[in-house]
Amino acid sequence: MNIAISKLAARLLQSSLLAAFLVGQSYAADQHVVFATQEPFAEKAGATPAIAVVDYAETERFEAALLSPNCDTCGETSCGCDSTLGCDSLYGPTCGTDAACLANGLGCGNGWLQAEYLMWWSAGMPTPALLARASEQNPAVGTPLVGGSAGDLLEGMRSGLRVRGGTWLDNCQTVGIEFEYLFLDTIDEFHSVGDNGTAGSAVYTRPFFNVLTNQPDAELVSFPGVLRGTASVQAEGDFQSAGVRLVWNQCQQCCEGCGPCGPIVNKSRFDLLIGYRYASLDENLLIRENLQEVTPPETTFDIFDQFTTTNRFNGGELGVRWQEQYQRFSLEMLGKLAFGSNRQTVQISGRTLATDGIDVVDAPGGLLAQTSNIGTYTRNRFALIPELGATVGYAFRPNWKATLGYSIIYWDRVVRPGDQIDTSVNPNLLPPATNTATEPLRPEFQWQENGFWTQGISFGLAYNR
Repeated sequence: MNIAISKLAARLLQSSLLAAFLVGQSYAADQHVVFATQEPFAEKAGATPAIAVVDYAETERFEAALLSPNCDTCGETSCGCDSTLGCDSLYGPTCGTDAACLANGLGCGNGWLQAEYLMWWSAGMPTPALLARASEQNPAVGTPLVGGSAGDLLEGMRSGLRVRGGTWLDNCQTVGIEFEYLFLDTIDEFHSVGDNGTAGSAVYTRPFFNVLTNQPDAELVSFPGVLRGTASVQAEGDFQSAGVRLVWNQCQQCCEGCGPCGPIVNKSRFDLLIGYRYASLDENLLIRENLQEVTPPETTFDIFDQFTTTNRFNGGELGVRWQEQYQRFSLEMLGKLAFGSNRQTVQISGRTLATDGIDVVDAPGGLLAQTSNIGTYTRNRFALIPELGATVGYAFRPNWKATLGYSIIYWDRVVRPGDQIDTSVNPNLLPPATNTATEPLRPEFQWQENGFWTQGISFGLAYNR
């Protein structure tokens, strides 16, 4: 009997302590207090309850687990960087700091790599009228077919690739190094006109301004009963850019003493960018003619003018980058300004090869490239390259994010082939020149600068380690 009463008393005591534990647990969850709980009682009569003290002041660490009791990624020994108040493994089971949860919008880890496909458009290449169609009555004045009022060259869409990567140099992610490389596919454009010179055929010309008559003039490409031939214009351009920079954090919402992190809901950071920038813009413009007289001796002419420009920029770069992350979504705003030296180079060449089947004339100079302006010219100029960008991202799996962005880059002082063309020509200098000392010596070379911009959208993938 005494044994039964003892067992009943033990059961009642166990129930009372369990009820007290449940009430204390509910109160502690709200008030962050320290309370006592108990180990299971032994079945033996007279067993003494074992009391253990548990600190619930770190309730936040377990919020996600409370919301999702079947998930254990937010365990007692891991910070469980989650993308929302729910407990998930989007950013991995652990991370060293609260700042690492953001990690440039890429999740946990000290390094990141991003690759983007670029669908961009660039400023066209302006040129004077290069090819025209005219009438038999007035071949000197025609309607531009290439260049001039017909529009700029190289205005089409260009594909490209941009790669960015970097690593943090400290656990709290306040200082890092980042590199970037960008290129656009070489863009080219080709136009050709011509006719056979028979009666009623079209009249095609290459316009210029005659400095001897002070009147518009033209070189014939095809003319009924006089000349058969073709003339072509080919243009191409290439743009690249690269840089390396120091990423210096100025403000971040998520780093609190570099302590363990909790579930991510809304994180942001603001970084200062200091580094080096390289950029290159190479373009080429070639005008070529293949002509033959209709009447004997049917002399043939192979004529070309070529204008090539290169721009090489080297300088420092300053910028800012702001990033905001909300659950799986992120937004990045970027602004940079590079300043430095642009080495400009202009190459002008031309040649005429004529033969009547017996004699051959091979002389320097075409039409717009003559001995008066042929050569290579180089100089250095101070230049600026500002850049603006915005990117949205969605983290679709651990350490991976898809991105969609827009960027625009402007280069304020560049040389471009079409700007270096002088359409004023002294016909006496056309090869074979009748008098090389004839004044004025036109065409001539004069430095001409222009601006260049490129902009468009990007589709990318970002990965962090």
